[in-house]
Amino acid sequence: SEHDLVHEQQAKLALLCRRTMALSVGRGMFTLASSPAELVESLRLAPLDLKGRTSPKAATVELDTSAFPPDHLMWPEFHNGCASALRLSPPGCGPVQHGELGRHWIMHNQPKARQHAYAGFLLGMGLQGRLNSLANTDVYRLMSQGHHVTMMALLVGMAAGKRGSEDPAIAKMLCLHIPALHPPSFTELELEVPALVQISALVGVGLLYQASGQRLMTEVMLGEIARPPTNELLGCRESYSVAAGIALGLVSLGRGSDPGLADLFIEDKLGSYMHGRA
Repeated sequence: SEHDLVHEQQAKLALLCRRTMALSVGRGMFTLASSPAELVESLRLAPLDLKGRTSPKAATVELDTSAFPPDHLMWPEFHNGCASALRLSPPGCGPVQHGELGRHWIMHNQPKARQHAYAGFLLGMGLQGRLNSLANTDVYRLMSQGHHVTMMALLVGMAAGKRGSEDPAIAKMLCLHIPALHPPSFTELELEVPALVQISALVGVGLLYQASGQRLMTEVMLGEIARPPTNELLGCRESYSVAAGIALGLVSLGRGSDPGLADLFIEDKLGSYMHGRA
């Protein structure tokens, strides 16, 4: 019947669209640093085409997204934006056309739509160290929009650009989004930090303090791995623990024999966590 034919077309198209949604990850790796950065050109984002054609009439069929969750394009768009940024040559690499890409170019290319793609673009620019050019007002403008994925990308991207530097300004921004690092007076402010932002801030701490063996950050990350679940973290408790573990590994990278961390008994505590004991 016609209903069965439409159902079969949608099933095949959905399968093809899954592949299309994953292409941006591969494109980011394949085209890494392959295009010179041109200041006079606007950001080019590849479209996510979720249409197909039937044979032999070549009629266009659009994917019915009514059965998908509302945010089903969130991460494909994010990866698409990140791939577009990673395609550009990093600062100091390759020919430079009309100057390096700075804060004005980054802020000018913020689209009115496709906010998730722009968040991925920010992460890609951060991985290249370009977000270091942003002014404090630019960072505040982006963070105050309340878009969780943009906040996540900005925290990780700026920490990656200052990897291992322990930059105090970036450290303050990251600590502000990790409740475990708040002073006791912060409880009166009732500062609510989304779970996704907390998780990204943990990863950012690991990048910013990479191989430093910083005592406070090591101790906090070790404790956060076994942090009891709270209301805002019930749905992503495992992600939070993994992020804290990654941060702990980065901060203590190459510091296994550091006498300043010996009394934390990191190996013993990690072994207890592996056996389900806090």
